Amino acid sequence: MLPKTILVTDDHPHILKLVEYSLEEINCWIETARSGEEAVSKSARMQVDLLVVDVKLPGINGFETVRRIKETSGYRDLPVIVLTGQGQGDVQPQAAGLGVTAFFTKPFSPTELAGVARKLLAL
Repeated sequence: MLPKTILVTDDHPHILKLVEYSLEEINCWIETARSGEEAVSKSARMQVDLLVVDVKLPGINGFETVRRIKETSGYRDLPVIVLTGQGQGDVQPQAAGLGVTAFFTKPFSPTELAGVARKLLAL
């Protein structure tokens, strides 16, 4: 079986590294993107099994990124973890119709993020 692929999208390199570090233990392939547009492009060229995305991104925001990726054939049920610097109550209404699976407020627990990712990927 091929390893699962997680696409992590954040415009801050240190957050990308922290998420990569957090998810190393679950033995998945981790691909990164620094903008929503880059994430949409990468998702069209590769199989993505989980999307981890920041709300605030340059260009299109995290919610628009999720919407565009989910419109792509085969990604309707893609599990999504949203990272936010805002309170969860501020972003949950916007995410409700997008099928967002989990929210993490920055700073987040790497252990908790890995645990949720593991469950979403059924590992």
